[in-house]
Amino acid sequence: FRVRRVMSRYRCCCCPVSVGSRIFAVLTALGSFLSLIDDFWSPNTWYYWTFNGILLLINIIAAVLVFVAVRNRNAFLMIPILVITVLLQILGLIYLGFAIAAICTPDSPLGQYFLKLFNDQPWFSDIINTLNITIFDYIKYVSITLSVFIFISLLFNVWIFVTHFQTYKSIRDRERFCHHAGPLDEMPSSYPSVYPHIGAGLVLETGFASAPPIENPSYPTHSSYAINPESGQVEHMDHAWK
Repeated sequence: FRVRRVMSRYRCCCCPVSVGSRIFAVLTALGSFLSLIDDFWSPNTWYYWTFNGILLLINIIAAVLVFVAVRNRNAFLMIPILVITVLLQILGLIYLGFAIAAICTPDSPLGQYFLKLFNDQPWFSDIINTLNITIFDYIKYVSITLSVFIFISLLFNVWIFVTHFQTYKSIRDRERFCHHAGPLDEMPSSYPSVYPHIGAGLVLETGFASAPPIENPSYPTHSSYAINPESGQVEHMDHAWK
């Protein structure tokens, strides 16, 4: 009961934080997988694929460790997903800086990427011409949309980090509580080796009358019994056999 009361402090929406961490870990690995798939359809060079492939492998391992940490109640195994979440937050801030810079000037790295794409890929230039806008307007619109999307993603990533950290704390607090907790209130700390006997000074708190105490009570032993040869039954030896 005490453990349940302590763990009730850690919640994620309508479920425990441990459930939320497992869901977010799977979503993080799924996002890396979709990013890797997207690289195969984009004109990125091989090092983009290599980077996203390594990132996918790391996220899968971290997601598996989250499940193991919750199952085995090992808070140390939550550290990899916490580190990955912090790194993704830093990476998102860098991307947000590139997007904001592209809004201000097309000479930014993101602006140069779209200009190169416009000059090298006929299908992309056809899309720009179909929209009846210039490449510079396209860069500005895309950069604004990308900045808003990245900003929302950063806020969501903060929630993910808080959930993972709360899971880490809940597992750690459970370990400490189970290690330092005393006996439960519902169970006695010890059991008496000798129970109260007659003459031990018991006081009845009920209002019912009790019989007077018996002085020096004695109980028959096994040797006080014998078989009556006439009846064939075991009777007390003090009984007057006929």
